[in-house]
Amino acid sequence: LGLSHDELAQSVRIDPDRAVLDARGIPMDRERFPVNQVFATGRPVDETLGVGSSEGIRWFHVRAEPLETAEDGSPTLVVTTMSDISSRYEAEVALDAAQRRETTMAETTRIGIFRTDAAGNCVYANPQWQEIFALTTDEAYGRGWLERIHPDDRARVHADGGGASDAGVPIRIEFRLLLPGDTVRWVRANSRPVYSSSGKLDAFAGTIEDITAERVASELAERAQQRYQVAFENAPIGMLELDREGRVLAANAAVDTLFDAAAGALIGSDACGLLGMDDIDTLVERSLSDDASHTVRDPNGDRHLFLRVAAIDTETTEGGAWLLQ
Repeated sequence: LGLSHDELAQSVRIDPDRAVLDARGIPMDRERFPVNQVFATGRPVDETLGVGSSEGIRWFHVRAEPLETAEDGSPTLVVTTMSDISSRYEAEVALDAAQRRETTMAETTRIGIFRTDAAGNCVYANPQWQEIFALTTDEAYGRGWLERIHPDDRARVHADGGGASDAGVPIRIEFRLLLPGDTVRWVRANSRPVYSSSGKLDAFAGTIEDITAERVASELAERAQQRYQVAFENAPIGMLELDREGRVLAANAAVDTLFDAAAGALIGSDACGLLGMDDIDTLVERSLSDDASHTVRDPNGDRHLFLRVAAIDTETTEGGAWLLQ
């Protein structure tokens, strides 16, 4: 308390200028002081108190209990013990604040957050996770969440999840949920092991994202690419795919016929040289001009071609497709 023995021995009450706080940090009325509670009730009292000192607030565990009583049983003498718990209390407050921040983040984020025990039983699921799985809190906890996994994906999820659990390693997996009304939802799960202080596998914690829109877009793009590939390979006119440097990435059968080349022989060749152009810029310029006709000199006779260029799928090919007739 920052008092000498003599100062404390002469004290008859707590200095009113000293702050006395309860465990929540709220100033205490005099009637709530442990000693006064014992005198008022005759029963022992355990409290956590913060007491102001020259060094700031120090936290104590205080126990007050009757030592001597009158004939009617009311206390006449009270003994009080105090243990300085400042370090522990401040650590607990910091931990509680961190847990509140973590809970607030988990409750408001748009990503599903979950935690399971080492056996895979769900012990926590934030509101977004529950929304993605279309489960209530009670339905989500335990093993109920497994029923939402699409029957065609359960074996794979079980095998991948079980392998990660046995090895104690993180896992990233995509699978489908089958929701009420036969609604299918694609999700991406990321999970990593949590170990106890003794090094024992204690839990798994992770996130769930709804990637349905992403998967649908990917499937549509894949089907579009397949349709393009079929049209490219079977087109009656010659088609080349070139990179930005003018190298041939793909050539259809009609181009092979135009240049008397075996299937695949033109891949990697210089299209500018093949077409008698100085450089790729000249090829693009001619292809985009009003007069897109072009003559290729050939020992077997001149070939008169009609050129057109279009940029395609630049993230994949970084080039364009040329149509040759």
